[in-house]
Amino acid sequence: LCSMLSDRSLNFPDCLRVPAPHKLSLSEFQSAALPPLAALAPYHAWLEPHTQQRIVRCLLKFGMVLRTPQPYMSALTVFTLETRETMVKMLPEVLLDLSKISDTKLIAAPMLEFLSTLTRLPRVFSSFVEDQYMSVFAILLPYTNPSRYNHYVVSLAHHVIAAWFLKCRPCYRRNFVRFIIHGLHNYIILPFEERLQRPAPANEDSSNRQRSS
Repeated sequence: LCSMLSDRSLNFPDCLRVPAPHKLSLSEFQSAALPPLAALAPYHAWLEPHTQQRIVRCLLKFGMVLRTPQPYMSALTVFTLETRETMVKMLPEVLLDLSKISDTKLIAAPMLEFLSTLTRLPRVFSSFVEDQYMSVFAILLPYTNPSRYNHYVVSLAHHVIAAWFLKCRPCYRRNFVRFIIHGLHNYIILPFEERLQRPAPANEDSSNRQRSS
């Protein structure tokens, strides 16, 4: 399945012998092939580390760009919990890929829950350097925007930011303070000020109202 998704030389789904009216588009093929991969997370004991890595890369590369990325983000969380030795090696790559994903409402809760889960796995992120922590904060900060996200997402984003700040090495914290403050200003204060500056809708002039007879 991983090869079918990632190896373009195999020419899937065009190579499938399907009648013309029923031919699959690339996104339809990916939507059909990814759920079985996501379902393999609980069976990690029967998967070689190399296979685990290939599955994670497929979930990241193909699952996150579909219209419904939530199951694949949740599968990534399960893989992180179940295959910690593999994820220790892959986590910098995973965070870099996640930082390139648009912060949409569909991905918000699963993304925050994934990063929240990571804070409880210190062995997985024990080798983090400053860049990895910065990637985490860069992913989290857009979800603090109350003009765009609901109370659960915004509250969870603040909670996870605080958790990661406390988890990072003390020598790094000083460098993150300005970055976090700047992000909170951009995603909370500026949208609030913009809303205040919008002109209120003018009240309808009573002379223009149609009087009832």
